[in-house]
Amino acid sequence: MYHRHEGMNRDMLDGCNAWEHQWPMSRMRNEMDSNASYRIALGDLPWEPAAPHASAKIVPLGSHRLRLLELRRGFVEDDWCGKGHTGYVLEGSLRVDFETGGLTLAAGDGLHIPAGPPHRHKALPLTERARLVLFEDT
Repeated sequence: MYHRHEGMNRDMLDGCNAWEHQWPMSRMRNEMDSNASYRIALGDLPWEPAAPHASAKIVPLGSHRLRLLELRRGFVEDDWCGKGHTGYVLEGSLRVDFETGGLTLAAGDGLHIPAGPPHRHKALPLTERARLVLFEDT
């Protein structure tokens, strides 16, 4: 029995040529098992305190890191952050203030804040809990 990636479109497979191949299901299962190292099991990692009213799960990835961040009501950033962040709001909402104004982000919103002084910012949760997943330079 062969699997032809039915129901998938070429955009979902962009960058790989799996679309053109047919693989036996047993080979696919073996390859899936051997590729388990590509999985990042954030659910298995403990929450670590990041600041008062904030916790994080951090996975180092060479010169980058993947960070699951939880900001709870009461979280206050004392200083402006000049680091860059690219990510996605999973739950809740937060306000990100810049020197030029503010921006409200809610679950389902993506974000990209470049690094550097012109983009300095502070985050403030607007709900009891805001969770974000962030991909960042280290």
